[in-house]
Amino acid sequence: EDSTRFSGAFTFTNASLKAGVEISDLNGTLDSTYQSLPGGAAPQFSLDAAGAQFRVAGIWLTGGRAQIRSGARRGEIQIPQASGDCYAGRFNARADVVRSTKDDESPLRFNSSVQFAGVRLNPLLRDLSETLKDAPDHEPEGTPPTDAASREDFSRGLLDAEFSMTGLVDKSQSRRGRGTVRVQGGRVVNLPFITRLVEVSNLVLPANAGL
Repeated sequence: EDSTRFSGAFTFTNASLKAGVEISDLNGTLDSTYQSLPGGAAPQFSLDAAGAQFRVAGIWLTGGRAQIRSGARRGEIQIPQASGDCYAGRFNARADVVRSTKDDESPLRFNSSVQFAGVRLNPLLRDLSETLKDAPDHEPEGTPPTDAASREDFSRGLLDAEFSMTGLVDKSQSRRGRGTVRVQGGRVVNLPFITRLVEVSNLVLPANAGL
């Protein structure tokens, strides 16, 4: 029969969490409100997060902001906006968790999408390579690349990408997704022979271009 309401701001340093992927080295603030009313209605909450810097699966992101809201029914979550900087480019993400049917006890389904634009590929690949090293106790470099360094590194081109995924919460075998990646403006890999085959197969004169 009681009602509960609070609001407040949190500041955190070197926080980490798992939200489908590993998020670590998170420094920032969180403004929150929460309200629960009598009668069995779903609690209502809102979270506005700002991260000066953080790492998602080993990739550095900076200047991130996200809005997280409760849905209409218990267990539902809306993330209408999450954005920030990524290796001198930008990222934007949206997600939600909703009931599969109108039944309040039905399974929860998540939907998510993320876009990257103008990301410098070379520093991104460097950090991914560090993360994927075999040593189980390996720790990647503890500071994100500076904006100045990233903005000047066009050696392997600029990356634009989009990914989407859906599935049932806690049922990894139900996950389905798709994505596209485009890299242009730099030398991704240097395979002269393969490049020639592509040119010949498309009846294009040799251009001595990097792939």
